[in-house]
Amino acid sequence: MARSGFKINRQGIRKMMNEIQREMDEHPVKARVESDTSAPAASWVAATSSTVP
Repeated sequence: MARSGFKINRQGIRKMMNEIQREMDEHPVKARVESDTSAPAASWVAATSSTVP
């Protein structure tokens, strides 16, 4: 397979990751989570888990 001469700039990627992490530390992502409490959790686990003989 022929090489295209393209090189990955690992230092640039590391710098970008640090900048993104710094931004995420300043402005954390928040997500609202809701659940349906009409059915007990135990029945859902029993219905979705597989048994090993």
